[in-house]
Amino acid sequence: MRLSTLLALTSAAVVLTAAPAFAQTAPAHGGNAQADIDAGFNAVNRVHNQDTTTTFKGGWHAGASYRVKRIISVIGEASGDYHSSDGHTTSLYIYGGGVRFQGGDPKQRVRPFAQVLLGGGQDNAPGGTHETNHYPMINPGGGVDLGMSPRMAVRLRLDFPLLMTTGDPLSGQVSAGHTLKCTRVSIGLSFPLGTR
Repeated sequence: MRLSTLLALTSAAVVLTAAPAFAQTAPAHGGNAQADIDAGFNAVNRVHNQDTTTTFKGGWHAGASYRVKRIISVIGEASGDYHSSDGHTTSLYIYGGGVRFQGGDPKQRVRPFAQVLLGGGQDNAPGGTHETNHYPMINPGGGVDLGMSPRMAVRLRLDFPLLMTTGDPLSGQVSAGHTLKCTRVSIGLSFPLGTR
């Protein structure tokens, strides 16, 4: 968890310290953003695993997007969520790429969006066994960007990662496949870049 926390803090520091440089490439008034980068905090992730629900807290996410059409952007993102119990920390990492649907005019104060990502995920089994489970992932979600300026927005998001398994994730035991269902709430900052 120390490495993951360090990576999250480093990502946030890079985004925040680089923000003044982004001002030079921020979209002109009335133009659509060509791309953006974002990073933030996953406040809570409720993970439903068969008959058990576990609440992960204190996670992170970081990503970037590139606009290919007026309201369509391709996106990539990585995230990590953590749960501590009985002296052991369970980590859940998700990574993927996909598409976001959102208007790109940064002068709008409220800009809702919807997105979907495909990719993978991994976790470590509880109990300190050092096992790692891997599985494919689909992650639909949506939210809103609240513009603070044409160069920065607060991004609020609700997403629902679905992790398809062939065993029993978060336990290391082999069983019939099922879907690990997550409900995650996050907040972060988004920095638009360039114009289109």
